[in-house]
Amino acid sequence: MTPSFSQSSELSFSSSSQENGSSSSPTPLDSSSSSMTTLITSIEQQLSKLTIRRDDDYHDVERQQQEEEIIVELSQQQQVFSRFEGISPNVKWKAIYHEQVLEEFPARYCPLEYLDEATPVSEDNSHLVPQRSQRWRELRQNRLTASNISRALGFFNPKASKKLKLSFSQNAHEQTTREMYKSLLSREELKTVFKMSEEEIEKLKNPIVNEESYDEIVKRVFTEWGSLHELNCVSTLLESDLFDQDVTFCEAGFYVITEKKLSKVFTKQELEEYQLSFEKIPPLGASPDGLLKKLNRTNGTKIHQVLENGKSDHPYSTEEEEDEFFSCVEIKCPTCFVPKYVKKGALIPSRPTFSYICKKPHDTIPVYYLTQMYTQMIATNTRQCYFCSWTATKGCHVFKVEFDRKYALEMLYWLSKYYQVVKYNGVDIADDYFITSERYLKFLEWSLKIVNNIPVEKEIPKSRVYDGQDSERKNLFN
Repeated sequence: MTPSFSQSSELSFSSSSQENGSSSSPTPLDSSSSSMTTLITSIEQQLSKLTIRRDDDYHDVERQQQEEEIIVELSQQQQVFSRFEGISPNVKWKAIYHEQVLEEFPARYCPLEYLDEATPVSEDNSHLVPQRSQRWRELRQNRLTASNISRALGFFNPKASKKLKLSFSQNAHEQTTREMYKSLLSREELKTVFKMSEEEIEKLKNPIVNEESYDEIVKRVFTEWGSLHELNCVSTLLESDLFDQDVTFCEAGFYVITEKKLSKVFTKQELEEYQLSFEKIPPLGASPDGLLKKLNRTNGTKIHQVLENGKSDHPYSTEEEEDEFFSCVEIKCPTCFVPKYVKKGALIPSRPTFSYICKKPHDTIPVYYLTQMYTQMIATNTRQCYFCSWTATKGCHVFKVEFDRKYALEMLYWLSKYYQVVKYNGVDIADDYFITSERYLKFLEWSLKIVNNIPVEKEIPKSRVYDGQDSERKNLFN
């Protein structure tokens, strides 16, 4: 059966929708959930006024009939709005699945050829380990991964976040900078250097998370929406004219930054200039959302074939072929579901109520994603990274980040400074540990300057979305 695709578009409000078994989706709200509340309040006020007038001695039949029609219409609109809120947002709404991208772009989309379960995982073949698998999670343990580098650099500490114009409360429930570096140490080091008990070490290494807490539910909705719609973004990119037709998008596994890889990216002289060596930096790794390479063609034949099991004979498996990649791809899919605002001081509900909003793509790259992309470029030995911000109804913005060697070295310098303070000096670092350093402040300013000077490379006005009859992807809320 041929999958159904569409490009997102704005629909007009209509009272005829899912009650009648229609597959049409309700109209996205443009701005925030506050607009919904304001309009519903306005509707209620109008209904109240009209009801009062009908109770008066008012006998104009024609006018009364008009008022009754308005009441019915406003009531229907209020029912429509009720479908924009709920406690169970459908994170699969309009998601495009793996098989559909393979069918549409068999020569330009290359899925990962999974490493056989019987094959031991090493630093040399970790890039063939699929993301979000158990072995992928194990590879990430005791490493700083690309997505956490900005936190490891102290970007979310109080004074640093102010300097970077970030909200200090952003991701406040995540692991702190202090905890991140301590978790890299062995149990013996934590005992001898920090005098931690077994109970404290276990809590640090394997923190207990309440999956049903308010923050965890919100976090889960955000992350699941993002991961489930990455292929929507891939499909949107491949359909656009951003890349030449001989460029293929390849899935990626986990890339470990080894001493050999570090020496391929930087010269010995460069590392010495920044007082760096492989031993001085913390264990690092990265999982790009994708990698781009040019397709080698012989008489117009694609270099990989889609097999019966849905996989392909992958165009890369050796280290030499890895070097053929020319760019990383980092995909962000901002969720269209946001928790309703809870006033300061008010009792936080046990479960959040989510509102649907018409989310727009990023106009600039958030500064905390910059170091993530730089870590990916170092790990894959590429010289650029496409940052793609995809939304379900407002299109996609694509930015091209070029590799700056000096900035990359400065980033590694500060990672090594943090790591050495914890590992070798046994210091339980406090927030904003390096904020008095002029060099650190210049690094923060440099980071902000880079992202502010990267323009949108490509604006794709229409997003690719699934528009078929699959019930699990049709409705906004479950």
